[in-house]
Amino acid sequence: MKIEAIMRCTTLAIALTISTSIVSNAATTAATQSSRTMEKPALDKVFRDALGEYPYDVKLFDNPILRQRLIRLLGQQRYDMLIEYFQVQTPIEYGDGAYHTFGCQAHNCGFTEFEILYYPEDDNLCIRYRIEDNESIFMDKSTYISWPNQTL
Repeated sequence: MKIEAIMRCTTLAIALTISTSIVSNAATTAATQSSRTMEKPALDKVFRDALGEYPYDVKLFDNPILRQRLIRLLGQQRYDMLIEYFQVQTPIEYGDGAYHTFGCQAHNCGFTEFEILYYPEDDNLCIRYRIEDNESIFMDKSTYISWPNQTL
């Protein structure tokens, strides 16, 4: 009888530990997913609200959500260069599942230019960054992306 009581307590303790662990993991997963989904619609909304507008006209780079993501992706120095030389611009467009805009240094397009793509479905921010013909690609997620053809 004493052995049965000990076994029941041990079984109950194990079940309680497993159950608590599952609830804890589920809560952590839900909190992580919740924080991701809160940011995703916010950046999607930034681009959606600016659709058809020029980045300068809507002060796109003054938006704290986009600014934070760009600095995290590019680093402060590259971000500052993008802001300084994003002079000649295209309106923000949407097509093929992504928001898109392009900017370059006045009188130096082709050598100093930047392209911004944002895929809201994947929450993937992508930057094509070219300074004096040295090009780098920065992406939140390493996936294949299709850059639109640009003519300026």
